[in-house]
Amino acid sequence: MSALYYSVLFSLKESLNCKQPTEKSCRFFRHTLTKFCSLNKKKCTVIYCKELKADLTSQNQTASQAVRQLSKLMNALDQRSNLLMSTILNGLIFWELRQVMRIEKWKEIHASDLPRWIETIGEIDAYCSLATFAYNHPDYIYPTIAAQSFHLQAEALGHPLMDRNQCVRNGIDIERRPFFIIITGANMAGKSTYLRTVGVNYLLACIGAPVWAKQMKIYPARLVTSLRTSDSLANNESYFLCRTQAT
Repeated sequence: MSALYYSVLFSLKESLNCKQPTEKSCRFFRHTLTKFCSLNKKKCTVIYCKELKADLTSQNQTASQAVRQLSKLMNALDQRSNLLMSTILNGLIFWELRQVMRIEKWKEIHASDLPRWIETIGEIDAYCSLATFAYNHPDYIYPTIAAQSFHLQAEALGHPLMDRNQCVRNGIDIERRPFFIIITGANMAGKSTYLRTVGVNYLLACIGAPVWAKQMKIYPARLVTSLRTSDSLANNESYFLCRTQAT
């Protein structure tokens, strides 16, 4: 009987691809459960948000309920680390075998749903990040989307990472494509910073975030950049200055 028990238990573990549950995996389940629970309690009025929330359900069961069930099963299986409990429960009712079977049953029901839930959580996290950025910058403006390609026009652009009291804001006007702008100036005049300012605000506009500008109009397109990364905006050090300091 003992040999049969451990044979069945080994087979179930292999099919589940689950070794001894670690504290890290338990923390992951608890963290995911907290996210699911908080999302299920929120009331959504936007249609797209309702669709995201609908993706967090399966078979008349919310994602928070399913993950809570899995977390409880994992915690119950973890009781085998207690030698006394493991000896008594396994000796009397095959505790470990029962828990593995229950986890396997959960896997059969929800394994195909879990990737969709995690992807939905990631998408909601991204929207929360954009909302936080907009909330933290109430004076930023949302750009206007041009109907025809290609158009990029902005006035008083500023770099979001620069000190407001030191940032020199500039504009840009590109009416068509192809279009070339030649930027010249002395060393440490702010040429690279200007390019970064245009690029970061254009990227923010394309993802639906507000931009630091007086007004901005863009046509969303693919952004390709190539800039050196050895300078520092935070320390007011241009590439030229870093190069001279290194020599």
